[in-house]
Amino acid sequence: MKCKQVREEFFGLASGASASPAIDEHIHSCAECAQKFAEFRQTMSLLDEWKAPEVSPYFDARLQARLREVEEPRTLGAWLRDAISPFTATGRRVALGIAMVMLLGVGVALFQPSHPVQIASQNNETRVAKTGTAVSDLQALDKNADMFENFAMLDDVSNSNKEQ
Repeated sequence: MKCKQVREEFFGLASGASASPAIDEHIHSCAECAQKFAEFRQTMSLLDEWKAPEVSPYFDARLQARLREVEEPRTLGAWLRDAISPFTATGRRVALGIAMVMLLGVGVALFQPSHPVQIASQNNETRVAKTGTAVSDLQALDKNADMFENFAMLDDVSNSNKEQ
């Protein structure tokens, strides 16, 4: 017999089953299998002597309560009660989330432009451009072109006065 086949029978032999003559012969002739079988018997005898620790008297009650918690789906009222309470982890997360949303809202409100520039496009639609952008600056310059032409006339008048 091969060592692998004999080692598969170790559990039955250690528990008291009778061995076939081929297995006995192999264990007596193979030193490695004899050593492994002796170690297996020693391990099994230690396990027979081992006593399991006594279970806590409250173990069953706590296990049953935990199983009921897992099996029962939480109601909306229970979730809201836990979410509102600042003493639970859920409540702290909800409060932190609300604070972050409010902070984000205040930040967005602070950085919004106060006066958007309204311009008329070619097809008579009113479009709003954000202030502070290059497009809005160019549109404001186009809107005030007449005023800038007056400035140019002032420059021409001052230049003609200097020449005289």
